[in-house]
Amino acid sequence: MLGRFTYRVLEPANAYPDQLPTVEAVGVGHVIVRPSATWVLDDFDDSRVTLTAGHPKLSSRQRIIVAAELVDAPAEAPEFDIATVAAFIGAGDDDEPFIPGEDLSTVDGGDLTGQPSATAGPADLDEGLDGERDAIPGAVVWLLAATAIWVLAGVLGRRLFAGRRQRILVRAVSVAPVAFCLWFAFEMVDRALPAG
Repeated sequence: MLGRFTYRVLEPANAYPDQLPTVEAVGVGHVIVRPSATWVLDDFDDSRVTLTAGHPKLSSRQRIIVAAELVDAPAEAPEFDIATVAAFIGAGDDDEPFIPGEDLSTVDGGDLTGQPSATAGPADLDEGLDGERDAIPGAVVWLLAATAIWVLAGVLGRRLFAGRRQRILVRAVSVAPVAFCLWFAFEMVDRALPAG
């Protein structure tokens, strides 16, 4: 729906009166819950929007939830026919914009009677949520590279230099490539771990 809509943040006592005993913390205009608290997305029979984010920052240990109610009257929902809805859903797949009223005889190679083409299929909504197991070998390779650089710097420092300062300098120079390898290793580990 296009337009401007104004929402007002609800106080937790008004937004979730029955659930307050189950929340972990209550703040001004927000609650903090466990990721398993799916009741925050329930239908509350009002025109509200629910915002959620990880808490603490960059963590999935808890969720911070903000509920806001629509201040004005809700907008009327437009009437769509199946062709318009199908065209809208498929609009972003081929980088061509959706133009209402255009010839919508096929979408993604299938027809609008519900007969999918051989290549069309539903999107895998769980894709990536279980983690990418093929990222584990890459993580191991990057960890081995970081270890090899660190050990090589130590061996070279001992063999080439008698003084302690020179050996420390060799180690210090190796910190940047080791950190580079560790960054990629942890990125791969992050991809391999399941969401939540």
